[in-house]
Amino acid sequence: MDDLWRYLCHHSRVPPTPVIMERFCLKLMQGDTLAAISCVSSFQEGKICNISSMSWLNLLNRNADRLKEEHIIKLAHELNSLVSSRSSSDSITLYQKILSSCTAFLSGATVVEKAPSDQQIALQKS
Repeated sequence: MDDLWRYLCHHSRVPPTPVIMERFCLKLMQGDTLAAISCVSSFQEGKICNISSMSWLNLLNRNADRLKEEHIIKLAHELNSLVSSRSSSDSITLYQKILSSCTAFLSGATVVEKAPSDQQIALQKS
């Protein structure tokens, strides 16, 4: 996966959305939450911004047996900080979708509710 990623990036090609999401998940499994965020933020002008919260939640649920809760919590905190620190940016919507999915995943939900953009999302497990 890393070789494909480097090849596409070296040739200024945007990886297909499934490849971006798979690499995001692999980095998250490794506990490298900043690299996971970087996977999606590097290509925010592409189709990755159109991925719904439900799709992100489905990705987490499909890989639940390989993901550590502590990594999801860390990712959620980092995304929450990014959302809070930026007043306006295209990446905010993407980060909010992933954050909403992380919150729903941690609560054991299978349906994602739209999170208010102007409020902090509780990150504690119910």
